[in-house]
Amino acid sequence: MKFFAAALAVVLAVGCGSKEDSEEPEKPPVDGPVFEAGSWVLSQWNGSQELPRSIYLHLAADRSFELYQSLNTIGYSKYTGTYTVTVYEQKALLSGTYRDGTPWESSYVVESQTAELLRLRSQTAGNISQYVAAEIPDYVKDGITVKNVRAEAEKPFL
Repeated sequence: MKFFAAALAVVLAVGCGSKEDSEEPEKPPVDGPVFEAGSWVLSQWNGSQELPRSIYLHLAADRSFELYQSLNTIGYSKYTGTYTVTVYEQKALLSGTYRDGTPWESSYVVESQTAELLRLRSQTAGNISQYVAAEIPDYVKDGITVKNVRAEAEKPFL
């Protein structure tokens, strides 16, 4: 009988792992709010569709970005860097730094985001930028041309 009791104790001890062992490990919490990366083209600025500029923005899942802009230039200027997503008033807040270490002129509150639309509000000036989802055309990516048609250097849009 002692042998049976000892054998049963061994089977129960080996066969019954803790509940934690049988479940998947808990995933670490998401750092900040959920934000979907994507490629966008500026469609409105401060409520106007009359845009004197052409802006394409690619926000990658690895938190890098590419900004293509045509402001008073022939062709497009390309700017790259990294961005972060944090929480601000229960909304996503985008902040970024250009490759040369210069921070964006402002951080941007994500007012709304769908698969087709991204609406950002500048924290410093309150300007609203509305972007629609778009593939960035090859002629924009490959057509980087003269950056300084004017005497002064062009300032990045963000």
